[in-house]
Amino acid sequence: MQSSDSVAAAAAVNIPGERIRLFNPTELARAKAGDFADTTQRTLRTVNTKEAADQLIREGWITFNAVVEYDTETAGLSVLPPAGAAVPPTEEVATSLGDMLPPSGHVQHLPKKMPAFYNLGNNRSLVDMVVECYEVKVIDEEAKCARHPICKWPTDAKDRKKAGYEDGANLNNRLAMYYAIKGGTESIEELKARDVKTKDLLKIARDLKAAHGSKKTYFELCKELHVPVA
Repeated sequence: MQSSDSVAAAAAVNIPGERIRLFNPTELARAKAGDFADTTQRTLRTVNTKEAADQLIREGWITFNAVVEYDTETAGLSVLPPAGAAVPPTEEVATSLGDMLPPSGHVQHLPKKMPAFYNLGNNRSLVDMVVECYEVKVIDEEAKCARHPICKWPTDAKDRKKAGYEDGANLNNRLAMYYAIKGGTESIEELKARDVKTKDLLKIARDLKAAHGSKKTYFELCKELHVPVA
């Protein structure tokens, strides 16, 4: 079995071309919980192809927005920015968030809060975005990545919290809206034609649940309406 030193040495290769640097937010969360002790693992991975970066992103890694390098060996410490200096502007994300694929496998970590709907160009309907979030992927614009679709998230709140999620109210609203879209009497095209808003879908969901006298959670009701592809 290789030692950690030999593994690190093997990974420390000089790669040509573009540098795409990624970090694992789960590692940083562990480091924070451990007060950033020296023994806590913190890894920065660098790849030089978009395909490799996309694969790591699907596995939950996140790209750095900017990496600033200083040649202190040549110029000394004077080249370092003074305390409180402004952070340099970040570059635009090369890959469209809308084109990113969600991670594969089981959910290992989730955002702390429900990401806002991703509506680049304001040309997408609320209905389409709700269905995408539940069935396809959750686009996290702040973290610049795609997350697992909600249908694959843990149904137990404790399991979601272990994965980092703490925003139950907004999750419940997303589930209620999906239930309204898929469980009501109107078709998706009819809902889109009358340009339903969040409050409209939440009312439909409440009325549906009351009419059926259901005691089930919205998560349970949504799972009855949709069976995700394995």
